Formats: sequence, C-alpha cells, structure tokens
Amino acid sequence: MRAFRQDQREQDRFAGANLDYSKIGIKAYTIISLMQPAVTLVLSLTNVGIVFSGQPLN
Repeated sequence: MRAFRQDQREQDRFAGANLDYSKIGIKAYTIISLMQPAVTLVLSLTNVGIVFSGQPLN
C-alpha cells in the first residue's frame, strides 16, 4: 500500500533522473564529436609513418 497515491512523485523522480541522464549524454557526445577529427588525424599520420618506415632504403 506504500505506492498508493505516489504516482506523481514517481513521475517527478523519473523526469529528474531522465533530465540528468540527457544532460550527461549530450555533454559526452559533444566531447566525443569534437575529439573524433583529432583522433582520425593521429591515426592517419601513424599510418603514413608506418608506410614510410617500411619502405626500402636505396
């Protein structure tokens, strides 16, 4: 019987938790989207370095 007439309180709790989760998710995805070009550049330069270091010296 504890849940009797607690519907609004539970909805408010869920809305608060959902808002927190949304803010954290947006912040994390923003950071990742800003870092992705730098990571791609580093990996591409590493690839170029491997190719150049693997060629024979004539």
